Amino acid sequence: MLSSDHLSDLSDLECTIGSLIIDLLQAPDVHSELILSPPVNNRGEHSSDAVRLTLHYTSALLAYGLSEKTGQIERAKGWFATPFTQGTRLTPTEMNRLEALLMLTPSADEYVQPRLAQLAQQRRKQSGTFFLHSTRGARTHPFDTLWALKILSLAHHHHILNGIWDTKSLKQTANRVVGDVFQDKDLALALRLRCEHYNNRLNKKQRALLSSLLKNAEDNNGIWGEPHGIKHIITRMEHHDLSPGDVAEDRDIFREVILSTCYVIENLALLREHFPEIQGALNRAIELWWHVFAGEDAINRLRAIFPKPYDYLFIVSRTFVALRNYLGQDLKEWGEPYVHNQLAKHVSENKVTTPENQNIKKALKDWIKVELSEEPKALRLGMSSSNIVRIKPYVANPLYPDDPNLRLSFPDTLIVKYGPIDEIEAERKNYAQLPSTLKADFVNIPEQTYIDEKKQCAYIIMPDLRQYQTLHERLHMGPPPESLATELAPFLISIYARSAAVGQSRAQRGAIRRLYLAPMLDNLDRIFNYMAEIHAFIPEKDPTESENLHATLHNQIGQLMQRAIQLQTFTTTCMHGDLHSRNIMLRRTKRREGNDFLFKLIDLEKFERDGDFALDAGQLLIDLEILRKNFGDRAGPISTMMDCIEQAFFDYAEELNDAYFHIRLHIAQARALIRIAKGLVKQGEQMLSESRRSPAVRLADEVVEHAQLASGFLDNSLEGLANGGSSEA
Repeated sequence: MLSSDHLSDLSDLECTIGSLIIDLLQAPDVHSELILSPPVNNRGEHSSDAVRLTLHYTSALLAYGLSEKTGQIERAKGWFATPFTQGTRLTPTEMNRLEALLMLTPSADEYVQPRLAQLAQQRRKQSGTFFLHSTRGARTHPFDTLWALKILSLAHHHHILNGIWDTKSLKQTANRVVGDVFQDKDLALALRLRCEHYNNRLNKKQRALLSSLLKNAEDNNGIWGEPHGIKHIITRMEHHDLSPGDVAEDRDIFREVILSTCYVIENLALLREHFPEIQGALNRAIELWWHVFAGEDAINRLRAIFPKPYDYLFIVSRTFVALRNYLGQDLKEWGEPYVHNQLAKHVSENKVTTPENQNIKKALKDWIKVELSEEPKALRLGMSSSNIVRIKPYVANPLYPDDPNLRLSFPDTLIVKYGPIDEIEAERKNYAQLPSTLKADFVNIPEQTYIDEKKQCAYIIMPDLRQYQTLHERLHMGPPPESLATELAPFLISIYARSAAVGQSRAQRGAIRRLYLAPMLDNLDRIFNYMAEIHAFIPEKDPTESENLHATLHNQIGQLMQRAIQLQTFTTTCMHGDLHSRNIMLRRTKRREGNDFLFKLIDLEKFERDGDFALDAGQLLIDLEILRKNFGDRAGPISTMMDCIEQAFFDYAEELNDAYFHIRLHIAQARALIRIAKGLVKQGEQMLSESRRSPAVRLADEVVEHAQLASGFLDNSLEGLANGGSSEA
């Protein structure tokens, strides 16, 4: 941080920074087409302007000092984290995205590593320069190499180059590029990168270039860039009387000069400790630009000079980064007092709850008694580890607590869901991520929760869907009407189709491993550890079959790992992640026309926006198959339902030209069976802990049966791959 002497000429720091950060935080809502914008097509791609500006906007928030866990920063992390198709050229837009990823989430290997690898491939071996533009044969621009060096240096700083580029080559490039660039802003960056790789040292020629850069500012009355034709504007800036009208005819040139000046300040400020001669030029430049807009009216002044939202946001963002490096400290140290004062002023003006009112409300909450009319009724809906109970609350009149006639009863029962904090919070967050067009198809998950810190348990209160029942319950009531089967399948497909229509894209690298193969491997270890424990109790039971099955499953999954890239060509959709008959709720309608049933899905702990509809299909079909077997000669309606669902999924896959859907479906069915086997193992482990060996042994036979069926589905998938992906359906 600079001494107070250097800050004395920057007037109104608190109110200027404070007002601008308040305006910046509102920008994604006011200018949603420019910052954190929605995709421009169904491949999930964003406009180049939005990617570039969102990078600079996020840099400004970090320069202010917002935490990485702040909502705006978390949102930016997710926005930039898009898959990269291997072999695609790294364009300037993708470079902006890569720079943002390295700044926000450098450890996100599936997004960062493919882009870094591609960047390394775009280096021309003979010249050692980089080429970022798409036109083949075009002349390499010196900035391409400088930008590539900046990106690779950032990756090197985070220790994630992973052999893509070596330190020696980085140093050589950093040393050479200083003499190749010509613009002031590029030279400042090149000098900073050279110092970064050479312990803050410059050679004689590079010191001369630094002196030349400082001389450029002196010749241009304190600024950097190419201010040709706008000397009159610089003179107005020196006299602190620049007006928007002075800039109107030369706004584009002025914009580039201010941006160039900000970039130079940003980079040279990091070198002044080792090159003290820099400080004077930085002081003059920052003061010259600062006095153009400083004060409580900073927003209006800057918007008048740069009326285009893109220009205004770009200028403010780069000013924040330059100012942060110049001051040597996060800007919130100056901005927060103003922000807090504005918030207090807003509260006062709008008569928002005063401390006295807050205390009165707290007293009322303690005074009013909420009771339950009856004991909570436990419900079994999904298969998660959370608990669900139905309650009938009432509010007792504290003045007459024993008079039932004065109770305020709720007209409906409520549902309370409680369980591990991470599961409950995951479900809430997943519901919040649902596209607005899909929320009506899922049970509403409110944000209000109570957390028992001691038990690490979270509670949420939800409406009671008493008119609904689970599909599992309905199938056990007797043969359902045929319309249940014919309406359920289109309902499910509509969810995937609508989610794909709001900006999904091709599956990211590693999707098959993450969604399918890794969970199976994790569960196999637990399953066969249990089987080994069973064999230890029963020496006469030959463990060979179990051991061979374990080896076979590992081998099959290993082969699929090798073919994963071939399988991950699908279009991502919203995915429930735990779709079975207990998580599908339905209600019979009394319509004379239209559908007979309404549906809703519950339990969103495993929901993903970028998932695979084949996984849901496989899990639901396996769940229904188990029900079908249990129903025996009453299984006809379930078979009909399975046929409808399977055909609907295959039709949708054909619509998407998804050539490998049937193979992923087999893998999904294997995954579902192995997951069910793992659930049985949990029961068996409990039996063993209670010394109930006989039922634990019987359960082991069922575990093996599920694992064998899973192996059969994996065989089918490998056979399909061997046949070039041809479908038997």
